[in-house]
Amino acid sequence: MILIIIAGLTGLFGYFAATNVKVNTKFANMLPPEDPMRKDHDRLRAMFGEDGNIMVIGVEDVDLFKLKNFQAWYDLGEELKKIEGIDSVFSIAHMYALNLKEDEKRFKLELITKSKPTTQAQVDSVRDVVMNQVFYKDIIYKEDGQLSLMLITVNAEKFNGLDRGTMIKDIYEKSKEYEKTLPNLRYSGLPYIRDVVANSVKGELKIMIGLAGIVTALILFLFYRSIVVVIACLVVVFIGVIWSFGTVGMLDYRLTMIMGLIPPLIIVIGIPNCTYLLNKYHAEYVAHGNKIKALSRVIQKIGNATFMTNMTTAMGFGTFIFTNSSKMQQFGVVAFINIIAVFLISICLIPIIFSFLNPPTTKHTKHLEKKWVEIAVSKLVLWVTSYRKWVYAVTILIAGLSAWGLSKLVTTGNISSDLPNGNPVLEDLQYFEKEFGGVMPFEVVVDANTRDAIQNKHLIHRLDTIQRAVESYKLNGDKIFARSLSVADAIKYLHQAYQGGDSSNYNLGIFDMKGSDKSKLKKYLEGPEIQSWKKMRTKLLADGTDSMKVLGISAYLDSFPSHKPGDLESADDLVVRSDTDFTYDSERIASLAPKYYESVDSLIDERLSRTRNVANGFVDSSGRYTRISFQIADIGTREMEGVTDDIRTIIDGLLNPAKDSINYYKTQVLNSNNKEQALKQLFGSEFMDKHLGNVRWTIQRRMSEQDKAFGQKLEDDPDHLFTQIDSELFKTNFTTVLDENVYTYTITGTSVVFAKGTTYLVSNLITSLLLAVLVIAVLMALLFSSIRMVLVSLVPNFIPLLVTAGIMGWAGIPIKPSTVLVFSIAFGISIDDTIHFLAKYRQELKNQSWNIRGSVLNSLSETGVSMIYTSIVLFFGFCVFMYSSFGGTVALGLLVSITLLVAMLSNLVVLPSLLLWLDKTITNKAFKEPLLEIIDEEEDIELDELEIQKDE
Repeated sequence: MILIIIAGLTGLFGYFAATNVKVNTKFANMLPPEDPMRKDHDRLRAMFGEDGNIMVIGVEDVDLFKLKNFQAWYDLGEELKKIEGIDSVFSIAHMYALNLKEDEKRFKLELITKSKPTTQAQVDSVRDVVMNQVFYKDIIYKEDGQLSLMLITVNAEKFNGLDRGTMIKDIYEKSKEYEKTLPNLRYSGLPYIRDVVANSVKGELKIMIGLAGIVTALILFLFYRSIVVVIACLVVVFIGVIWSFGTVGMLDYRLTMIMGLIPPLIIVIGIPNCTYLLNKYHAEYVAHGNKIKALSRVIQKIGNATFMTNMTTAMGFGTFIFTNSSKMQQFGVVAFINIIAVFLISICLIPIIFSFLNPPTTKHTKHLEKKWVEIAVSKLVLWVTSYRKWVYAVTILIAGLSAWGLSKLVTTGNISSDLPNGNPVLEDLQYFEKEFGGVMPFEVVVDANTRDAIQNKHLIHRLDTIQRAVESYKLNGDKIFARSLSVADAIKYLHQAYQGGDSSNYNLGIFDMKGSDKSKLKKYLEGPEIQSWKKMRTKLLADGTDSMKVLGISAYLDSFPSHKPGDLESADDLVVRSDTDFTYDSERIASLAPKYYESVDSLIDERLSRTRNVANGFVDSSGRYTRISFQIADIGTREMEGVTDDIRTIIDGLLNPAKDSINYYKTQVLNSNNKEQALKQLFGSEFMDKHLGNVRWTIQRRMSEQDKAFGQKLEDDPDHLFTQIDSELFKTNFTTVLDENVYTYTITGTSVVFAKGTTYLVSNLITSLLLAVLVIAVLMALLFSSIRMVLVSLVPNFIPLLVTAGIMGWAGIPIKPSTVLVFSIAFGISIDDTIHFLAKYRQELKNQSWNIRGSVLNSLSETGVSMIYTSIVLFFGFCVFMYSSFGGTVALGLLVSITLLVAMLSNLVVLPSLLLWLDKTITNKAFKEPLLEIIDEEEDIELDELEIQKDE
């Protein structure tokens, strides 16, 4: 029955593993939804779209503008456009120029290369136009024209979805076809890096599972000299692997770099279960030669202990559930479930499998008498009994050196930090950083306080100044920011186009235009279509009955069905018809009139916003929020925090240079004894003209809109405003207008969010580790009913963690998401040895009538064998992780392996030494009577010696 249940569950989990396990291609947002920085990033994406959906292909070719090479670059772009999921391709061969069309009275973005050039003269002509487009300089091309980029915008929804296909692979393979003409193509951008990492995770997972199986199988065979034992153990762990994949699929989680660690973990955790069970089985069989009795005692004597060791390991991983990171919570859930599951599989299958097999032979049990193990255990006994002072001295020395190394430990991490040196992805990324400054999104979003950000002269000039200052920022002497783009660049481009296209006019001269030029520019920006729409709106909203207005608006909206609200009826539906005549449904029209007026206003505003072609990516649809898009090098978390603070200082000084003065004038006008004089002084000051613009006009306009009587008096007396200084209407508008000249901003973008998410994750994992210690301490208290014993048991498990932290500090290995797991993994596994040792120790105390020295030495001799075996299996099992191409996974495998070896020595040397040293201080009555029994301490009953007594 048990075999049928396990087979059925394996089939079920296998189904989910095969049908619903997908690789996550996103860089997981580790910040919780309520985190302010995550909210800022979500708002950025809502207003401007994804900030990390551009893949970059770079080509460095002195002959790029030769006909053959340029044709290849053009053809490559055209081929890439055909790939499903690609929204656009932009390069010097697919570039748009902004032109002023005098005959059409509008600005128009037009392709520079309208078709594939066939002569060198055509390419030369394209080159002349391209090199005149300052807007794209250092973004699409370098000044000498030899280095050029192709920007490929992938559809974010499709790429982030589960059915994204092979678009990045297709881009890469299609590009490779052109390398004969376009040599040394380089690739980067977040979609490319994400895709490479995701595919690497998927490929490595299979290899690492296979390697873990091979390594553990080899070690098991060397120990037990039995193919049957090896197969039985591998069956157990690979069923566990299937269940772990199935759990991921059943819970609809996704495979990430962290989640991908679970299947190999199940192997290296499951094998020690089998080792403890098999060692006990062999030892029992050697003792009495009864196979069934031996298997029964395996379950009775160490079943509970093995369960508790698995439970402590599972609890260690389960504490990730209490972090605020959804990805770590998922990791914790899957790890907890499957560590318990692999215990159940092993405790069921090992006895069942071996109950059908022949009893072990002398060859199979010979491992219990291995000389090297006996020598190792005897050495341990010698150290514990005769050299305890040296044990303490060495332990203190190692702890001191480790603490010193711990002081050197740093927290950092970046998007490419786990890629090894020499990896093509990392090399290309570093190349782009060297040539352009960076490719990781770094965004500044500014709140302009009004709907007219694009027309705010002072704000635009400040944005431009901020861009130049940030672009020149250096970290350790190196520039880390690429050239940025903002609405200021868009306005410069407009001015260049308006002045005939010469690059010398790429500046903010638009704001210096006067009279007819300014009026002409405004009309050209809107275009004749918008002009006619605005006239139509004026006509539709002119004086007249609601019925006539609504009928006109309805007919107008009927021509824009996609923009007409669903609850607004067509013109025909608003008419009540009879056989001879028709009338209006006046009641219905009156109730709908406000919605019709609002709808036509909304449509015109939306159409107007579409005409800001060149500024669309920099100002949101409301016109209030504007962005500066930087690209930053892939620097570390710690560096990013410092850089962000420095950039804030730069922006604070340049965005609001008059903030203190504005607050001063606001206080002066509202609180001085002579408010009128203070207000006139402000209006006539050079400060207002330089920093605030026409504040007086803005205040008067708003007050007139809110109070018609004020507006009428103002027409008769321009100084009527000064008589209203004490009114609430003036105070409200004055304060609001001045406050609108103090801008707020947020720094966001994928690079910034990733950096904070890394720091946040590390702090959560440290909290998780502390929680794991607390939970395991409670379990130990239940097992041994002694607080002093709990403290003693934790000491040998803290030492390995301290040593590992020290090694990381001395070796310069930082704490980051991929390495911080080492502490939780190692602590959860190493505590198992402690539980096994102390459980055996308590049993020996009873058997030896509380002879502490004899109990410690017997426990050391018996559990030492299994602990050495399991530690060796775990060491080589985790060494498999060093095969990974990700630096973090390599470090994780190495560090966990070292930590577990230190944990073994700590539990076999330090723990027994402490028990002997403290003697009866900790071995008290409470220790004799545990709250939770984990090992069967009943006396053995030999069935052969039982006699049946008959009643007389």
